Amino acid sequence: MKPHPGGRAARGGRGSAVGMSAADSDSDPASPAPPPTTPPPDTAQVLLHELSPYPKQLKAAHINAQSLRGHVDDISAIFRQQTFDIILISESWLKPSIPSSEVSISGYVLHRNDRINKGGGGVAVYTKQILRVKLLDASPQEYSARPEYLFLEIGLSGSDALLLGVCYRPPKIGHLTDFEDVLLRLMPCYSRVLIMGDMKTDLLMKTQNNDYKQLTNMFNCCNMTIVPLDATHHTAESHTLLDIIAVSDLNDIVHKGQLPIPAVSKHDLIFCVLSYKTPKPFERFLKYRDFRRLNEDVFLEDVLQAPWHSVETQSTVNEMVATLNSLILSLFNKHAPIVKKRVNKRRPVPWLTQDILNLMAQRDAVYRKARRTGDAVAMDQYRRLRNRVKQSLRNSRLRYINTLFANKKQTSTIMWRNVKKLGFGKQPSSVPVQVPLNDLNDYFLLISRPNNNVALQNYINQLQSLPPTEHAYPLFKFKPVMQLDVLHVINRISTNATGADDISIRLVKRVLIMGDMNTDLLMKTQNNDYKQLTNMF
Repeated sequence: MKPHPGGRAARGGRGSAVGMSAADSDSDPASPAPPPTTPPPDTAQVLLHELSPYPKQLKAAHINAQSLRGHVDDISAIFRQQTFDIILISESWLKPSIPSSEVSISGYVLHRNDRINKGGGGVAVYTKQILRVKLLDASPQEYSARPEYLFLEIGLSGSDALLLGVCYRPPKIGHLTDFEDVLLRLMPCYSRVLIMGDMKTDLLMKTQNNDYKQLTNMFNCCNMTIVPLDATHHTAESHTLLDIIAVSDLNDIVHKGQLPIPAVSKHDLIFCVLSYKTPKPFERFLKYRDFRRLNEDVFLEDVLQAPWHSVETQSTVNEMVATLNSLILSLFNKHAPIVKKRVNKRRPVPWLTQDILNLMAQRDAVYRKARRTGDAVAMDQYRRLRNRVKQSLRNSRLRYINTLFANKKQTSTIMWRNVKKLGFGKQPSSVPVQVPLNDLNDYFLLISRPNNNVALQNYINQLQSLPPTEHAYPLFKFKPVMQLDVLHVINRISTNATGADDISIRLVKRVLIMGDMNTDLLMKTQNNDYKQLTNMF
């Protein structure tokens, strides 16, 4: 792995500062204070530097999370730069009762396959929002002492696609043929295949056992290659290679690597850069009317001078409404034009402050040093820093929650908005519906066709042929409405949604307020339109 620029200098700076004796510092009182040491690069910065030569290639990473919910803050910090296009997760430990919003990562969509009826397990995949993703297959959620997997199709540039799979094999579990059968069934449709996961088989063992032979033979039969890596699982007694990257063509791998993430699990983060180009990211824009620069006096003058009388000259109600809409839109297009703003998709975790990120970087640097040197003192220092990071995260999260609900006079709308920020309540789904639009149209067209059931059609004809009956209750009749009634109805409309005419109720209310002399005409038009609408029913 390439060394991060400045990393060695940062470590040297800390060493020289610590090595300075008290006598040296007191010998020259006028000497300037030593410059502050540069914090070591954290995992996100190391990955950003490592992958910077490959800006357009597809990048994938795998983590054995051992509770995605419990480590979501650390994982969010690692991937806050959105360096990877795909993040595969083994041992997510998610359950259907845990909403995806609680483990969301900014800029990514979560696809998950939870284990039920037994703790642990589960697999998941985060994909960037710009990627076209289709669910292909998944293992049964009910625990059955078999491998757990999830297969997705990832759309690449043009019509090309990648078969992506993540697999977690619980310890001392066989039945790899379940995974192999699905893989063999899906592979003929794809020329590019990537499999990542935790197979719980040490590929560095000197004496090959049955698990080793079964795993390697499976990928050989599928004409796939396991990418060589160093040990990915570390304990005090052993270092084993349990996490794998397997590809259909080894030449597709242009770069690979691994990094320890001790705050998450004893497994390394493994990653690879593929030769495939990522789809061109599409930019999302938000359109809205800018009322900040609206000059009320000039706007009122234009409202009064607008040719509202032209509405009455129209022959039909539809033409009157169309003319009125055109006048309203022309006014606001002039004084409050529609602006287009690029939507920023990066929403960092609010309680993940820069101080906590620096503390995480210091923790990870100490761990790397302890693992490299075997220094017990450094390992004790790492454990203290790890506990300090956990406590800082808890305190920062609690402070953030307190700030959301500190104002006791906030409206219910703001309160529920803050509740949703914490991941509670119904969350909007950003997963696209993988159903062709033509299929949806054909389905509803089929439903709307006449029913061919003869008995049903005869019954409907019989009901239609019945003579009208007399009712004891009075018939519905329209009655005249006053201007005040219409104003009251308009005032009660709280939504600011824009319909097909591009006019929201906010625009109508503003014209009514500003042009009070035109209220009669506007109300009459509203009444005609209202009566025409009610006559339809």
